[in-house]
Amino acid sequence: MLKFVLLILLLLTPQNSILAAAGAKSGQDAMRASLNEIILELSDNQVTDTRYSDALRAEIKRQRDFIVPTLTAAGPLKSLTFLDSTQPAPDRQVDRFLAEHEKTSFEWTISQDEEGVVTLLVLAPPHASATPEEKRTALAGATLTELIGELRDGRIAETRYSKPLIKEMKNQRDFIIPTLAAAGPLKTLKFLNSTRSEAEQPIHQFLAEHEAAKFMWTVSVNAKGVVTLLIMQPGN
Repeated sequence: MLKFVLLILLLLTPQNSILAAAGAKSGQDAMRASLNEIILELSDNQVTDTRYSDALRAEIKRQRDFIVPTLTAAGPLKSLTFLDSTQPAPDRQVDRFLAEHEKTSFEWTISQDEEGVVTLLVLAPPHASATPEEKRTALAGATLTELIGELRDGRIAETRYSKPLIKEMKNQRDFIIPTLAAAGPLKTLKFLNSTRSEAEQPIHQFLAEHEAAKFMWTVSVNAKGVVTLLIMQPGN
């Protein structure tokens, strides 16, 4: 089984698919850390060789002078992307956010787009005033078979996702299922931080090899309503 692999399926706009890699901890591509720890690692150039792929590590180091000031500056909160969050974060100030959450542990990944721009994706915990249902995390453990079954049968739990995201997932379910299950070249699933040399792989072959594997995954939707499925594969 592949180790330290982050798979991203960008729905509807594969030409703009995000290339992402996540901090690895205990063989998984998801990490819990305080924002202070993340900033410290980046500012001190402590980009661990075993945590990132060579290509992504080079990009992080190259853009560190941009990433750190952006995270710490008292400007609009544009570099932190909240996935499936009810918080009105876009207009909040970075310094205020850090002051309130500097000791909070977050699930996070670092992504790199096709132009080489590195950004930090933070899966923020729900707001303190959220309902019990809203406090359930959007990050869930599931096999690909379970995930496909949930989407195919319309069993998209309202306690797992925000209402706008549920609507988008249901609207795009007819696209999601064929994309995951089609027996065509693997063009929408990106293998990152991997030693594999294959650029493409049939999706049905991937499903056959990994259908029983446990994955950490989440779903996000951007301002244009494009739904992105992030699949983080744990190591052996």
